[in-house]
Order: sequence, then structure tokens, then C-alpha cells
Amino acid sequence: MIFAQLQPDMNWPATLKFIVGMVGMLMIVWLVFSVAIAWKKLFGRRPPIGDEIAALEKKIHSQILETYSGAFKVADEAKAEAHLLRREMQAALDKQDIKISELWHTVRNEDQAIRREARDSNEKLSREMTDGFNSISRALGRIEGKQGN
Repeated sequence: MIFAQLQPDMNWPATLKFIVGMVGMLMIVWLVFSVAIAWKKLFGRRPPIGDEIAALEKKIHSQILETYSGAFKVADEAKAEAHLLRREMQAALDKQDIKISELWHTVRNEDQAIRREARDSNEKLSREMTDGFNSISRALGRIEGKQGN
């Protein structure tokens, strides 16, 4: 006996429908995967998010460095200008101090001269008054002496 004779008859129209359905199903799956792969190739050319974040981080870091370096440059310029102004102010103050000390010296000398003149004038006046009192007292002594005699 032949092996084919042992098998029952196969329902070929139903089997063909099943095979065609399976092939159709496999074609649909293949088509979906092909479209997905093409879609990924077409629109999926973005760098991974980590690379994008790293690039943005580098850009921000460079901007921060530029800002800081600019700020430090401005601060250094301001310090230099302030130092220059401080020197100019100190020079002006030194000139004023010299003028003030010269004026004070002049005033002190004039004050000493006026005090000297006042002292000399006071001494002269005291001598004149003493001489006047002495002459009055002598004159009174003579008058008393003439009267007592």
C-alpha cells in the first residue's frame, strides 16, 4: 500500500484558501515592517537625547564663560579706574593738606606775632603805668614831705 492511500482525502480548496491567507498575512506583516524601517530611516536621523543635551550644555557653558569673562573684564576695568581716581583724589588731598598746613603755619606765625606785640605793648603799658604811679607816689611824697615840715 502506498502512503497516499492511507491518508484521507485532503480538502484542497480549503487548504489553498488557508495557505493564500497565511501568505497574505505574512505579506501584510512584511509590508508593515518595511514601512516601519523606511519611516525610521527617513525620520529617525536625530542624535540621541544625551548627545543633544551634551551639545546644549557645552553651548550654555561657553555662554556662561563668556559672560563671566566679560564681567571680570568690566570689573577689572572698574577697579583700575577706581584706583586711578583714588590716586587723583589722594594727590588733590595732599595738595589741600599742604595748602592747609601752609595757611595754618601762616596763621600761627601771625598769631604769635600778634601775641608778641600784645605782650610787648602790655609790658610797655605796665612800665608806663608803673612809672606813672611811681611819679605820682613821689609827687605825693614830696607834697606830704612839704606839708609835714
